[in-house]
Amino acid sequence: MKLKQLDAKSVKCPDLTVVVRRFIFREIASDCVAHVITCEPLSTERISHMVHQLEWELLSQHVENGEYHFLIRKP
Repeated sequence: MKLKQLDAKSVKCPDLTVVVRRFIFREIASDCVAHVITCEPLSTERISHMVHQLEWELLSQHVENGEYHFLIRKP
């Protein structure tokens, strides 16, 4: 299993889900885990919804120093 780190902290976009989704589609392959980092407070809700819609797996999420961290697996 590979680990990819995706950093959306400096991306300026009104819809974080679209930005994060673009990053994940480009970077994550089957049986890979993505580490997504963002400063967007609504990211917890949006990423949880996106992962559910794509039928992926949200392995973990936590906040550290004002940054939201997510580990996502694509089956």
